[in-house]
Amino acid sequence: MTPEELDKATADEAWRLLEEGEDVAVIAARLAREGYRPPKPVDPDVLAYREWEVSQLTDHFDREKVLAGKWDRGVTATAYLAGARMAREQEREAVEALVEALRP
Repeated sequence: MTPEELDKATADEAWRLLEEGEDVAVIAARLAREGYRPPKPVDPDVLAYREWEVSQLTDHFDREKVLAGKWDRGVTATAYLAGARMAREQEREAVEALVEALRP
């Protein structure tokens, strides 16, 4: 079973237990005992890319794919992230030059 399939199965089981009247605390304890781990945090630049990309789309189905991270390795995402990182590096260099210039 792939990690994605495991995640889906874990979520499906949690919803099933909740619908059957299981207590939320019991569900949480069971998931913890079974080794559930939350997903790793997503890079803020990647989240910004997703929001930007969604703003460019009209197809709802594609929007869901973008927000789910399915387009994160595409050419547009790669270019967006490279640009964001280059801009941040240039900003850092400019600040360092300004700080250096202001030193006595």
